[in-house]
Amino acid sequence: MKLSNAAKHFDTTVATDAYGATTFGCQFGLYDDSTRDGLTIERRIISTASVVSIPARRTVTVNGKQWILGDGAEDYFKNAAIRVKYIGHQASGLAEIKTVEQMLLGTSGTTTYAAIAWTKASRQIEINSDLFNVMTLYLSKAETLSEDKLVLLNGKVLWTRQPYDALSGLTACVVDELESPVVATVASARTYDPITDTYSGGTVNTNVLRMRWQEHFEYFSRAQGSYERGDAVVWILKSAATLKPSDTLTLPDGTWRVLRATDEGAVQSLHVRLA
Repeated sequence: MKLSNAAKHFDTTVATDAYGATTFGCQFGLYDDSTRDGLTIERRIISTASVVSIPARRTVTVNGKQWILGDGAEDYFKNAAIRVKYIGHQASGLAEIKTVEQMLLGTSGTTTYAAIAWTKASRQIEINSDLFNVMTLYLSKAETLSEDKLVLLNGKVLWTRQPYDALSGLTACVVDELESPVVATVASARTYDPITDTYSGGTVNTNVLRMRWQEHFEYFSRAQGSYERGDAVVWILKSAATLKPSDTLTLPDGTWRVLRATDEGAVQSLHVRLA
């Protein structure tokens, strides 16, 4: 009997494509019960025969749980690969990735299995002394993720900051947990006329997305006004209203004045301050 055939004889654990019906046999490495608290608690080694092709989206379901597969490492005998071992990270759930526009319109985004790991609690002293959670999101490297996206996972709304390729072969991304409610309703939007020093406009009743200004800001020049404690970033659909500096928005917690408006395609990001 060939060693490769003996090695796959015990591949009796059935793994199913998490997004399809394809199955293959595999083995789980023994759990290291001496492992300290950390990422390795959520990870196992999943091995297959060298001839097995894993699903394109690199996520499998085993006994009702989803595992995101990282890079594979081959075991050799007499210059031939007989086994491939993959890092498997247990998924936290099915996430939905949305653009700001999709979030405001209430339309569907892209669904993918993802895992979330708490990184630290952080303060943004430019706003207040409250703590907010900084986390790391893990996806299959077959998925596409970029900065400034919203990820809905297990009741949390996460803002993507910095995706990167982890050494495990997974896609990782630093994310911030946004405060609830993330979406608010604009009661009215008024446009300022600097010539007559008057405001015009009225009821809008459209959704906006609000977040801490540190989540999305950029200094374009030295002349640009600085962000201050209490400022925020508000996103609004341009189809609902196109605003400029000195215009105002009435939100549930008061009236906010626009200090800067940035065109972001179908939406505007607004640097706002309580009027």
